[in-house]
Amino acid sequence: MGKQQIRLKESKKHLFLFDLGGVIINLDWEKSFIKVSEILDLTREALVQMIQQHPAFLKLELGRVSQDEFFVELSQALNKEFDFRELYSAFNLMLLDIPPERVELITELRSKGQRVACLSNTNIMHMERFDQILARSSDFPGIHDLVDDAFLSHELGLKKPDPNAFLEVMRRTQTKPEDILFFDDLEENVSAARELGIDSWLIRDYSVNELIQI
Repeated sequence: MGKQQIRLKESKKHLFLFDLGGVIINLDWEKSFIKVSEILDLTREALVQMIQQHPAFLKLELGRVSQDEFFVELSQALNKEFDFRELYSAFNLMLLDIPPERVELITELRSKGQRVACLSNTNIMHMERFDQILARSSDFPGIHDLVDDAFLSHELGLKKPDPNAFLEVMRRTQTKPEDILFFDDLEENVSAARELGIDSWLIRDYSVNELIQI
């Protein structure tokens, strides 16, 4: 059976809602894991455990600490000094390229009157780097120029798969679940959105360009 496609001419959706990492920008988590592990003198497994359990990482994604405060917390937790600039670069190694056809898809959707937004679990470091990559590869200086609405966890104070993140998007865009098409590369986020009645698509075997037919 071939893949399903979303045909814009037949769609009655009012909001196309995209994740960023793995959907708009290509990622390679291992690039960051390897370099950050080296700088912090941790095994990969210990680093992953720290990311999942140390409150500094969650606070960074929710915008509750600044970038420098985050680095200080890491330094204190590990009782180790390190170069903040080097660690900043290491955390951003995972961000690769933004294929031009994905930017073109968003601009074409907007040109046809579709409202386009993003909902991303991210932080100030990654978004600074994202904007640099976007500006280098397109005519858009940043995410807030590319889409109509950018809902970023460190600005929103909420992150997926928390249902409140999706509810806040709907409140701010004045949309209902049935008005939205959502695209994400993580099953738990897609499942959370579907629980709310949002038409949600897991980006795994196909890119958004292959799924959306304009």
